[in-house]
Amino acid sequence: EFLGQSWKKKNCKVEAPNIFRLIEHFNQVSSWCQAMILSQRSLRQRAYVLGRLLKICFYLDRFENLNSFCAIMSGLRANPIFRLKKTFSSWPLV
Repeated sequence: EFLGQSWKKKNCKVEAPNIFRLIEHFNQVSSWCQAMILSQRSLRQRAYVLGRLLKICFYLDRFENLNSFCAIMSGLRANPIFRLKKTFSSWPLV
């Protein structure tokens, strides 16, 4: 499944169901992070959600859950989030 790169083929749901689910979960977590930040109306709320997601990333890294860590960081590095300069600058770095 992994070595044959079956997830790149047209019928990837049949030939590589586990890798397909892993990729789908990664994309869902990444999209969820973006939606959580962008759904907040005020700058303070967006900064709060950003802080919570970064705190979650700290613990994911600590527990060596790199897949979820990378999914959240991918969501934070996405273009719609990365352009929120005021949100990043208003979040206090500790």
